[in-house]
Amino acid sequence: MFLISVNQDNQRNPRSIKLENALKIKKQLNEMHHLKRITIMTTPSKLLSLIISITLLSSVQAQIITDGTVGRADTLTGPNYIIGDDLGSQRGQNLFHSFQDFNVNTGESAQFTGPASINNVFSRVTGGRDSFIDGKISSTMPNADLYLINPSGIMFGEHASLNVPASFYASTADQIILKDGTRFDATTPGTTPILSAEPFESFGFLDDTQAPVSVKGSFLEVSEGRTLGLVGGDVNISSEAELSSGGQIQIESQNQAKLGNISVDNSRVTAAGRIFFRAGKLVFGNNSRVKAFSSTGKSQIEIDANVLNINNSSFFTKESESDNLHAGDILITATKSVTLSGKSKRGDEPTISVATSGQGDAGSISIETPTLEIIGGAEINAQTTASGKGGTVRIEEADNVTLKDNSNIIVTTSGNGNAGFLSINTNNLTLTNNSSIRGSTTGSGKGANIQIQAKNSIELSEQSWIAVATDGSGDAGLLNINTDTLDLKKSSIAAGILLSGTGNGNLLQINANNIRLSKGEIPFKIDPLR
Repeated sequence: MFLISVNQDNQRNPRSIKLENALKIKKQLNEMHHLKRITIMTTPSKLLSLIISITLLSSVQAQIITDGTVGRADTLTGPNYIIGDDLGSQRGQNLFHSFQDFNVNTGESAQFTGPASINNVFSRVTGGRDSFIDGKISSTMPNADLYLINPSGIMFGEHASLNVPASFYASTADQIILKDGTRFDATTPGTTPILSAEPFESFGFLDDTQAPVSVKGSFLEVSEGRTLGLVGGDVNISSEAELSSGGQIQIESQNQAKLGNISVDNSRVTAAGRIFFRAGKLVFGNNSRVKAFSSTGKSQIEIDANVLNINNSSFFTKESESDNLHAGDILITATKSVTLSGKSKRGDEPTISVATSGQGDAGSISIETPTLEIIGGAEINAQTTASGKGGTVRIEEADNVTLKDNSNIIVTTSGNGNAGFLSINTNNLTLTNNSSIRGSTTGSGKGANIQIQAKNSIELSEQSWIAVATDGSGDAGLLNINTDTLDLKKSSIAAGILLSGTGNGNLLQINANNIRLSKGEIPFKIDPLR
């Protein structure tokens, strides 16, 4: 028999242990909250686990407590917490709050209130414990952007939600930096900060191992024209989480001297404006989806990373059938590599695509990286099915571009709008195992032009192919290939008219110092596109 003393004072919570572990036992221990000592039959190994869980439970019970540095110290009463301006300090149109603990559990809410003139609410958590948010955060200030920083970590649970009229930012940054250089620092508890009326400038990071921001199964949404921002050492989005914005979404992983990692697993990110990701390593997997659409024609998906992996997931922008606005662009810059692998489980959805099904033009896809791999049935697609012009695909500054195992780059039209343009600039281009690069028309619009500049070599093998063709009344585009060595092994390069096509074709230019055919071909009448 072991005697366990349960200390109900706040305990320091190690960053590596997640609060969700404590929530699993909270229900069972609710009836024990009033006890100072409990008696449990257990083993030594289970004892340690229980001590950790009870310690975590203590921090979960400490809901919202102000630390007294910018307003009065107070332990707020839940479950519906009211965080008034009297608990903080105002400078101009900025309202500052400082918390020792900030947690909003399942079924609870935290509402920020203050004058309608407030433009920014800056909130910090200084107690050294991470924040768990599984209830609602709201604000009554109509124009106030809400910022929450906690260097020890922030986790949003599956019941978390937002009801804020302006933008919302959650970060594990150490500081909020204002335009005049003033720093609202969360790493110096007990000190009274210098406050300023200046607007927000940036987040400040002082550590090479910042704590993460995690979103697990949450639905977080902000309204039209506003921004939803998540900035942490790492950012983890999982378990069918959904981030939605009528304006912008900004997701960044940042430490003092290097970028962290972002993981999006089985989740959705959707915005009517710009979606921006910045990370050292950025991974999308397990049927994740990133979509940008717009009623103003200003949508965009932008990625700035060292390494980008998109696995069985999809990125796309699309112009609506109901208007003539241009669809958004997809801009990818990766200093090391981009890997697209597998197909999305959402039907035939391409891995990366821009499309139009109306009068407006499709957007463009731009990929700048030394190494691009498209494997396992992954696909880049730019198309038009109506009168709008199809999208452009540009792959630039590459050393190696590889397509293998039924993977494709497709630029096409099936309507009366012209297809877009495909440009690949690389040292080496390799297609293998039934992979393809193709531009086509099956309607009255003109097919895509394809320009491939491969300084060293182009190698096609195992029934792979590059082609421009028409299977409609529109003319096929031009296929222009420039390389030192062209090697075709049981593969083909073609430009022509398909069996049912009535448009003009046969526009093919190849400039190569060496051409090797091993059961390969360059035909001028081609079979239907696969």
